[in-house]
Amino acid sequence: MDINTIQAICVNKMQEMGFDFSNVPIIANGRLRTTLGRCFHHDKFVTKLEFSKDFIENNSDDKVMEVVLHELGHALVTLETGENHGHDAIFKQACHRLGTFNDGWRVDFDVESGYKPRPAKYKLYCSCCNKWAGDRTRRCKVVDHPDWYRSRCCNAPIKVVKL
Repeated sequence: MDINTIQAICVNKMQEMGFDFSNVPIIANGRLRTTLGRCFHHDKFVTKLEFSKDFIENNSDDKVMEVVLHELGHALVTLETGENHGHDAIFKQACHRLGTFNDGWRVDFDVESGYKPRPAKYKLYCSCCNKWAGDRTRRCKVVDHPDWYRSRCCNAPIKVVKL
């Protein structure tokens, strides 16, 4: 799948939902390594969609379509509510309305494809139940100040393990 096909899919899907997406820039970004796609928005407007060029070129159309629908889910929620809902229930409902095959949260890439995101340098865990809470490929606020953040499972502080 190429970026022109992705643009056509985005315009058609959003038109089905009742929104004009013809003026929204949809680009392939060669610098994205750990992020498969991004939705930029301001107030009730979607300003740009970006997709990882490497991911698009090295994965199956089904996997790329999952990422496209995921980002369109963010766009749809923004256009309907004017708010960023992250990956909450409203976002997941939007993803299901768009036709995603999973819960809209995580897309597994094809290992055989040759696409390799950066490996994680830090693992995040709940300090109470030791449940995995995420990975980070570089230092960030969560890694530098884990006590500022809470796990979703137990609302306990995050524990960082450097690999």
